Amino acid sequence: MKLSDKAYDTLKMMILNNKFRINQRLLVDEAVELCGFSRTPVREALLRLQEDGLIKLHPRHGMEICALSKRDIEELYEIIAHLEVTAIELCIENTLEKLQLDQLKKYTEEMKVSLERNDIIRWADYDRQFHQAIFDYTENSRLIEVAKKYNEQNKRCKEIVIKLRPLPWESIEEHEKIIESIENRDADGARKLHLYHWKNISKQFVEFLDEYHFVDINN
Repeated sequence: MKLSDKAYDTLKMMILNNKFRINQRLLVDEAVELCGFSRTPVREALLRLQEDGLIKLHPRHGMEICALSKRDIEELYEIIAHLEVTAIELCIENTLEKLQLDQLKKYTEEMKVSLERNDIIRWADYDRQFHQAIFDYTENSRLIEVAKKYNEQNKRCKEIVIKLRPLPWESIEEHEKIIESIENRDADGARKLHLYHWKNISKQFVEFLDEYHFVDINN
């Protein structure tokens, strides 16, 4: 892996894990120190991060961590919703094996146990594994790669919101309905359920992020 790729991965994960404040500014030399690489690969990494919409570069003034735009969040969840609907439809078309369905049920049960223990971080990890498994079961490498890109962007929002929102007990029933739709090969029902689910998530996340001033209200 090239040094610029390593610098890009390092800074990107720091941004997605909210290691910086919204609108925080950093000089290039500070980014160099954080990465431990020389200026050239770090500059290349910063250009890529700007293309991702995670930072803004200011000549002679380094970089600025981008605020979360309300519209960006809404568009992000529209994309994720339709990607997951496609994945679910492919799972129904391909007919999942019992072992795969049992794994989805196990993730859902672990999510429930996590909430009973008031462990939102553990819940989030099993929720991530559940949704990743649905994409993996499609065996469509391009769909999996595209979903990975947008789920990385979702990680930034989710890391903030899970610490602010009430425990998401409704998610257990929603995940169980997704599994039921796949078992019953009900693609139409799955589509309606999932799009409604993500529309609610988008609305909730924008409200929480706006309330705690993580959203750029001008966009």
